Amino acid sequence: MINKIQDSIDDKIRQFCGEITPDKAIITVILMGVIMGGRVSIYYCLCDT
Repeated sequence: MINKIQDSIDDKIRQFCGEITPDKAIITVILMGVIMGGRVSIYYCLCDT
C-alpha cells in the first residue's frame, strides 16, 4: 500500500519535472533558496529575542 502511494507520487513528480525547461528549473531553485533563507533568517531573529 505504502509503496503504491510512493510510486504514484514519484510518477507525478517526474511528470512535473519533465515539463520544466532548464531556465524555469534554475529560477525555481533560486526562489526556493531565497524563500528558505528568508524563513531561516526570521526564525533566528525570533529566537534571539
